[in-house]
Amino acid sequence: MRGRMKKIVLSIMCLGIMLWLPISIHAATQNQVTVKGFRYTYKEIGNKSCWITKIEIVNPSGASVMKVPETLKGNKVTQIGWDIPTSKNYAGYIKSVFGTYWGEDGYAPKKAYKNTKLIKQVILPTSIEEIKDGCFLHVKNLEKINLPKKLKKLGISPFAQCDSLKRIKVPKSLITNAEVLCDRTWTKFEISKKNKKYKVKNGFSISKDGKKLYGEIKKMDNGLIPKGITKIQSGSLVQNSYKKLYIPETVTSIAKLTLDFKSETQFSVSSKNPYYACDKNCLYSMRSGRLVAATVKNGIVEISDKVTSLKLGTSFAGGKVKKMIIPKTVTMIQGDWSQERTTEAKVYCYTKTALIRNEFNYDFGWKLYVPKALYSTYIEFLRKDIQMNCLVVCKL
Repeated sequence: MRGRMKKIVLSIMCLGIMLWLPISIHAATQNQVTVKGFRYTYKEIGNKSCWITKIEIVNPSGASVMKVPETLKGNKVTQIGWDIPTSKNYAGYIKSVFGTYWGEDGYAPKKAYKNTKLIKQVILPTSIEEIKDGCFLHVKNLEKINLPKKLKKLGISPFAQCDSLKRIKVPKSLITNAEVLCDRTWTKFEISKKNKKYKVKNGFSISKDGKKLYGEIKKMDNGLIPKGITKIQSGSLVQNSYKKLYIPETVTSIAKLTLDFKSETQFSVSSKNPYYACDKNCLYSMRSGRLVAATVKNGIVEISDKVTSLKLGTSFAGGKVKKMIIPKTVTMIQGDWSQERTTEAKVYCYTKTALIRNEFNYDFGWKLYVPKALYSTYIEFLRKDIQMNCLVVCKL
C-alpha cells in the first residue's frame, strides 16, 4: 500500500514539474527593460544572447534618435524584429518591431504608429546578426539607419514604406537575402567592396561573379542590364517604369512575368544573344518561339511573326490591351496566357488552324476575329463549351 502511495505522490510531483517548467522557462526568456525612453521586450536565445521582439516609445520627447543597446541585462543583442506566431490561427500579416501593422482600418495600433513617426534615426549595435521580416515597416520619417558590421541576414521587406529613408550601405558580412533591399529605390546604395556575394553595377544589385541579377537600386528611365548577367530572376525588375531596357548577349534565361511594366517600355537585345531577340515591339525566345514580353503601344499589341506560341507568364509593358493581332505563325495558345491584360480586347487571329485545346480558355470578353474558313469550327466549339459564352466570334 505504501509503495502504491509513493508512486501516486511521485506521479503528481512529476506532473507538477512538467506543468511548471514551460511557464518558468517562458518567464525566464521573456523580459522587459527600459533604456533612454524606449522599452525593449526581448527573449533569451542561448549563449548569453537575446532577441528584441518589441520596442515601445515611453518618452516621445526624446524619440527622434533611437540607439538600440548592445546588451540587455548581460545578454548580447543579436536579433531584432517581431516574433512571428507559429499558431495555425495566425492571420498572415507582418508586424514591425514596434508592434504596428496594416489592418482593416489602416495602421494599428494607432498610438504606436503615431509614435513611430517621431523616429528619424536608428542606431543598431554591431552585435546584431539578423534583422527580421518587416522590422521597420512604415516608420515614415526614418531618414538614417546603419546595417551593423556583423549583420548576416535580412528578413523580407525590412524597410518597406520607410518613405524618408534614401541611403543604405551593405556590410561585408551580409551574404543572405540582401536582395530584399531591392523592393524600393535608393538615392545612395553602397555595398562593401569586401562583400563576397553582392556588388552594384549600372544601378542594379548583382552577384559578385556578375551572373545573377537581384534587382534595381535606383530610379532609371533607361535600364542597361550589365553584360555578364545570365539570368533575370522573378521579381528582379519591379521598381522602375522604363522607357528603354537593354538585354545583353549573356542573358540565357528570363523568368515569367519579370518584364511586366506600366510604361510602354522599348525592349532591345544584343544582336549577339543566341537566346532572345526583338521584333515589332515583341521580345521572344529564338529557341522556342515563345512570346516573352510585348509592348502595348496606344492600347495595341501586334505580335511578331517570329512568335509561334503564347504561354502563361507573358509580360506586357504598357496599359491595357484594346486591340491585338495574332499572326499565322502562332500554333499554340495556352490558357490564361495574358493574365487578364487583354480582357474585352478585339483580337484579330490569322492562324492557319483553329487554336482550340482542352486547356485553352480565351480571355473574358474577347471579340475574336478569325478567318472565314475557321469560323464554323469556332462556333461549334462555343456550342459545346458553355464556359466560352463570354467570347464573341466574328469573321475577318
